[in-house]
Amino acid sequence: MSNPEPETKGRRTMAIKEAVIGMALPAMRGQQGSRTMYFCLPKNSVLARRFSRELEVPEEKPTQRPFEMRRAQEIKSYMAENMQSYVLGAVTYSMDREGDFKPAFEGADVGILNIPLEANIKCVDGQHRIGAIHGIVSDVEDLANENT
Repeated sequence: MSNPEPETKGRRTMAIKEAVIGMALPAMRGQQGSRTMYFCLPKNSVLARRFSRELEVPEEKPTQRPFEMRRAQEIKSYMAENMQSYVLGAVTYSMDREGDFKPAFEGADVGILNIPLEANIKCVDGQHRIGAIHGIVSDVEDLANENT
């Protein structure tokens, strides 16, 4: 067995050094005030496995109503009964640290967002929609493979 050429070995080493451990999602990047935001369309199965419905609610100014399982069940039923035509609004999350965004090309606002495994991700809006997604992905495989 021969050793790889130094150039090939060097590229492999560099790729490993540049790798960031986390969850990579195709994303569009934007700005709202001083915050960077990302728009992603993960598969519902990824949402169910990696994103909780746990809310981030500021104590001094609560903006979300309490989670009601009944409401999540209604949305789940709506999705199951309208598999070809259902429409869900966005689910919004915040993270306690920056993600690593790699633009598709220099200066692009489209690319890959890598969310660190250590990131604390909390739902800001859409806890009933995400509750429905958590409930439906194991029941309806076709919906697990769709995007929200």
